[in-house]
Amino acid sequence: MRYYFVITFLIVSSTSFCQVRNYDDCKFDRLFVELQQRASFGNDSTDIQKYFDSAFESNSITLTGKILIEVYVDTAGTPCCNSIIKIKEENIDFEEIKKLITSMPKWNPGFQDGYKVNSSRNIVLSTNNEKLKVSIK
Repeated sequence: MRYYFVITFLIVSSTSFCQVRNYDDCKFDRLFVELQQRASFGNDSTDIQKYFDSAFESNSITLTGKILIEVYVDTAGTPCCNSIIKIKEENIDFEEIKKLITSMPKWNPGFQDGYKVNSSRNIVLSTNNEKLKVSIK
């Protein structure tokens, strides 16, 4: 629970210093945040890094700073971009990032009590010495 409080605090406090773009594309009756098995991308933790490295290179996207992307994943594993927060970035195109999320391959959906459920994950994209770093929270 503390983890979600910290994430919520960071999102709320950062919005006064950042630019936020919310989308109404994700329509779910019910969304789970705490799960027995959270939604995941690919077979291991390096798959999402490989996806964004390839996508940024092929679309000539550059990132200097940090952005937080809230992704909803439905029971079929389809990702939907709910919001993007620019934390330390000035020249990133919201629509380009949204397009990368909606064109992602299927995720492994989250599970609760043995059933697939709609869930939420946060993707953090940041640069460190011009190298893209991707993490899922």
